[in-house]
Amino acid sequence: MAQVDPPEEPRRHPGQRDPDNPRFYDPDWKAWESPRRWPMVIATVLLLVGVVGGYLVLHHRDALPSHPHFNFPAVKTGGNPIPGSGPGQPAAIVFRGKSTQKNLPLTVQGGVQVFTMSCRCSAYFAVEVATKAGVPVALPVNTNRAYTGSVAVSIPTGSYDLTVVADLPWKVSITQPTGERPWAPKSYVDAFDGVLGPFQLTPTSHLKVAFLPFVSNQLSLALLPAAGGTSVPVLSSSAQLLGTTVQTKVPTAGLYYVTAQTGGFWSVKVLP
Repeated sequence: MAQVDPPEEPRRHPGQRDPDNPRFYDPDWKAWESPRRWPMVIATVLLLVGVVGGYLVLHHRDALPSHPHFNFPAVKTGGNPIPGSGPGQPAAIVFRGKSTQKNLPLTVQGGVQVFTMSCRCSAYFAVEVATKAGVPVALPVNTNRAYTGSVAVSIPTGSYDLTVVADLPWKVSITQPTGERPWAPKSYVDAFDGVLGPFQLTPTSHLKVAFLPFVSNQLSLALLPAAGGTSVPVLSSSAQLLGTTVQTKVPTAGLYYVTAQTGGFWSVKVLP
């Protein structure tokens, strides 16, 4: 029986791929696909510019912008003292975690509690205080992005449960200012949610406020009695402010903490 030779392989140019090979790559496809990659390249470049810009702002935020009619004082943002953290104050209550933790036992004294919180979260970060029966009494933070800041609340003396919902490592430090002396009425600057004071205020005292939006265009200021109680709203603005003066209108003269919830650079100075 005659031997039959196998069919001759088709001749290909050097470097040409076999179309029957599952790893075959058609060079014409590359020529067609390349123009479609440009939008993605441009988007990637813009994203990198945004990330670098955000890094520079967050790590050099003491170089605050100026305006012909108002200049932010040369005060390092994020460097204001945390109320209740000085000498002679009750020890801070500190919690840490790497993800969501529920029903952490928390006992507080009456008056004001300052929650200083941080999480480089990518999707969600919330801190809630509830009674042992599960009734919420405070929600210091509830956000869907990375967070750093301080929030003051007033919770009656008692035992509670602290729940932290987070997708990355976090820290919550709770200070309870007691008998603090009034702060000097100078300008204080920050770029995060913050708590200042206490300040000696009367119903006719004023606050000089400046605000430059960055993360969002919202600034809310309120006054919380140092002895605890109901917060007094002072200002809520979604526009840039350059030295706006507002009256405190507190119900009685006394010591108050200034609380700021913000999405940008802000400055507050207490006036007579």
